[in-house]
Amino acid sequence: MHEAESGGRLARRHLLLAAGGVLAADVVGVGGRGGNAWAADPDAVSAEAGRDYVRLVNPWVEADRGRFFFFQSASNPFGLMKLRPDTSTNVPWGTGYRHDENNVKGFSHLHCWHLAGVQVMPTTGASVSKLQGSTGWQSHVNHEVGEVVEPGYHRLHLDRYGVTAELTCTDRVGLHRYTYDDAGRSEIIINLGGVLGEATMKNAHVTKVSDHEIEGYVAQVGNWGGCTHLPAVFQHPIRQAV
Repeated sequence: MHEAESGGRLARRHLLLAAGGVLAADVVGVGGRGGNAWAADPDAVSAEAGRDYVRLVNPWVEADRGRFFFFQSASNPFGLMKLRPDTSTNVPWGTGYRHDENNVKGFSHLHCWHLAGVQVMPTTGASVSKLQGSTGWQSHVNHEVGEVVEPGYHRLHLDRYGVTAELTCTDRVGLHRYTYDDAGRSEIIINLGGVLGEATMKNAHVTKVSDHEIEGYVAQVGNWGGCTHLPAVFQHPIRQAV
């Protein structure tokens, strides 16, 4: 288990650096917040630097009994971005990413009190139906095989599509890396409608800006409401946007 966690933390560093070096590796190693730089005593600074508090965090705590936004993996302390998979999304309570559920419906970027969105799902093979919502494109995942969950990083395998998904983030940007078992046709679904835990997404609008970028917005209907803006950049060219 420790080897898997260490590998995950190393993969998080590599994923951030591959995305343009948004964060320095030493910053990532302490959860994106830096050390206790204002401590006056050098010995105290040295002692603090030797303590890995991040390793003490267990993101699974209360995941199977809490609320939609309780489980947080690819997120920073006090950051806006709360990126992680979703296994159930139909109501605020008793949903989210649960260890006792094995169908992933997508990867959503916002999981906050009365706020949710935007959900993304990679697929392979023949185009899947979009009319059934997330239940039509969901994929089985085995929590016991190959999954790494730790603060700031999440890796799992979508068995239906043969895709290994890795997630990490900066304070305001979610980063995805998909590794495909086999070459072939693939899609990335961006879900901008329906209930997503804490809110209902409506009145979305998306524009293709270039061969690698889209932007848009979606209304959040809930106790608070508001509008979530969507800029998304892809490594490979967008062949078709529908």
